[in-house]
Amino acid sequence: MEEVNKSGSFIDVITGGIIVGLVTCAITMVLYLLDLDKETWVFLPISAGMFAVIYLSLVKVRKIKLNGYLSYGRALGWGTLMSLFGGLLIGVFYYLLCVLDPGYIEALLDKTYEEMVNWGLPEDQINTSMAITARFTATPIYIAVSNFVSTVILGFIGSLVIAAVVKRTPDDSQTI
Repeated sequence: MEEVNKSGSFIDVITGGIIVGLVTCAITMVLYLLDLDKETWVFLPISAGMFAVIYLSLVKVRKIKLNGYLSYGRALGWGTLMSLFGGLLIGVFYYLLCVLDPGYIEALLDKTYEEMVNWGLPEDQINTSMAITARFTATPIYIAVSNFVSTVILGFIGSLVIAAVVKRTPDDSQTI
């Protein structure tokens, strides 16, 4: 009879990260197809999807492989690593999106211009900002890398909270 692996493994982290990436890419693709992906509120459903996957993955590992126990540090580390692996998929997704839809970057720049106008910035300041933005940030590589980094940072911040919720230590189960 085989003994069940009771320690969480790196495979669990990679699997969770792949699911984070796929869920986030799926939500982003739906928003893209609905032409809503450049709106400022879109980070909410994308973040919610990512946080839900991290939470569910950590709870599953805690229950199935760790006898119901998971330290805060391990949960935080695994959640952050899941966002790192998910971020790699998201970076590739955005790179492909920029390459396959050459108008995507131009639409992002148009949305940026529109937001600056709505803020009431002077036209010369908008033009200067847009020239710098277009020069340094309007490439598929930049879009991919910035989305990767954003995903890891957001995943870390979310994991700070998620880890506090899912952590269970043997001391937590004892009563006074």
